[in-house]
Amino acid sequence: GIAGAASRITGTMAKGVAAITMDEEFQQKRREAMNRQPTGLKEGLARGGKGLVSGFLSGITGIVTKPIKGAQKEGAVGFFKGFGKGLVGAIARPTGGIIDMASSTFQGIKRYDDSCFCFLFTCLRFRTDEVNSTH
Repeated sequence: GIAGAASRITGTMAKGVAAITMDEEFQQKRREAMNRQPTGLKEGLARGGKGLVSGFLSGITGIVTKPIKGAQKEGAVGFFKGFGKGLVGAIARPTGGIIDMASSTFQGIKRYDDSCFCFLFTCLRFRTDEVNSTH
């Protein structure tokens, strides 16, 4: 349905934003988190909120940690590369977190809709079988 399509679209957008960070570790953690489907609306909202907070925190901390890691690997050149990655990440990671939040929420809505549909279908089928067996 609509929630499933919206989830796929926002998931693809967030994947692209994560690629902009040029941080393979961040991308891998994000992939692992997003590959676990929420079981329902509540879990979808919780995961979305967690992704949002994580995006903001990693964006802020990356401003400091990326230049340090870069300097440890490549000296002064690595420091400036890390500084650039930190600045890009400061914008891309929170943006990705916002989009991931939407995607997780849509996944939860989809799961909720699917479970409601299955419950309704089972109830209607049971009732139809009951009516047919009495006639």
